Amino acid sequence: MAQLKINRTESTIRIQSPYSPDLPAAAKQLSGRWDRAASEWVFPLEIEAEVKSLYMDVYGEWDDQPQETVTLMCCNGNTDYNHRFERSSITLGGRVIARAYGRDSGARTANGVVLISGKFKSGGSAKYWMTEAKNATFKLLDVPVKKAQELIDNPEWCEKIEIIHTEKTAVDRDVLIDERTRLAARITEIDAILHQE
Repeated sequence: MAQLKINRTESTIRIQSPYSPDLPAAAKQLSGRWDRAASEWVFPLEIEAEVKSLYMDVYGEWDDQPQETVTLMCCNGNTDYNHRFERSSITLGGRVIARAYGRDSGARTANGVVLISGKFKSGGSAKYWMTEAKNATFKLLDVPVKKAQELIDNPEWCEKIEIIHTEKTAVDRDVLIDERTRLAARITEIDAILHQE
């Protein structure tokens, strides 16, 4: 599942993506500005290579690269120990896992997260509320392979992360053949026009 929606104009590249706490400060360093009305980051088109590098680091994907994705099984332990995130979302690899909005709000899992056992909850005080993970085992869906390997190597607050399912990006051979035929015909047309001049 692609997390990014990328739109290029004559002078900008506009990107919609799920919230990641790793993105805003880095985006601002690249002259990115947040367009609140459109809920997207806007960058100068001439720095697309740098923007691509940033989004590959944060999300592990970009629009010009077909992504093989995997499902991860994540476990934060079998003890009564909580992992607490003060006045913020629970994140893993820059991706939001669960979010509370106050001490008594409870916590909601993010899209692409399936809680298997344990719980995500809210807690703390009214001023210093927290989002907490307690004995949480959950599936994290549609993780690009590169990002999955980074999480397996460095599971952050989880005790264990492993791949449980692989989805290969489907390639429609007939569509590619049609596109190649169409492009070859267009190249022939362009060559004919150029030779007339």
